Amino acid sequence: MGLPSRMTAKEFSKMVDAMQGKLFRFAFHFLNDIQEAEDAVQESLAKFWQKREHSNEIAKPEAFMMTIVRNESLDRIKSRKKESRVSLEQDHAEILEDDSMEERVLALRKAIRELPDGYRSVIHLRDVEGLRYEEIQKVLDLSLSDVKIRIHRGRKLLKEKLIPSNGSK
Repeated sequence: MGLPSRMTAKEFSKMVDAMQGKLFRFAFHFLNDIQEAEDAVQESLAKFWQKREHSNEIAKPEAFMMTIVRNESLDRIKSRKKESRVSLEQDHAEILEDDSMEERVLALRKAIRELPDGYRSVIHLRDVEGLRYEEIQKVLDLSLSDVKIRIHRGRKLLKEKLIPSNGSK
């Protein structure tokens, strides 16, 4: 179901209210910076608003917005590479051996951040945001089989990081 041919400010505001949290989490997944993620979402929403005249051509507005946010986030990462980089490891120096839920969540987040880009994105979209395979396919511009393969391999890598087998580490 597409959007009305001439989206009004009220309709746009309603759509933003429904999707803003998910868009922010998706941008933050790439950028790991609250302010930059907020800026990326804001810029993405402005780009969508500029294209509102073509909204009737957009079959899946949520997938379209996720694509805009992804592209904006990746553009910011590319421009950031020229600047000095801060290691993600500084965010969480060491995870204690304690089995508390908070530490498990921190370990999982760290493991997801350490996945290769191709796996990290599909894992985030599927397991954190809850998107279906077909939606991930559109957001990341991948074939359906690539999405399934990357999710399988990404989960396998996560399992290896989080549950080392006997004899390793």
